[in-house]
Amino acid sequence: MNEVKALTSPEMEKILNNTSDYKKMPYERYLAKCGKEFVGLDNSTGNGWVETFGSYTACLLWVKG
Repeated sequence: MNEVKALTSPEMEKILNNTSDYKKMPYERYLAKCGKEFVGLDNSTGNGWVETFGSYTACLLWVKG
């Protein structure tokens, strides 16, 4: 599955501040704009990989795999 779900900045920050939250999330891929950066969360395997990017396109390409 390559669908990416959008999260709000507060939603993503809550997950990043409490890493156990991603374990409760569906095995999916997420993206949020946090300030001037874009944060991708790939939880497709349940491991919660996170990367930060300066552009939406770069983040989206990474999150999609």
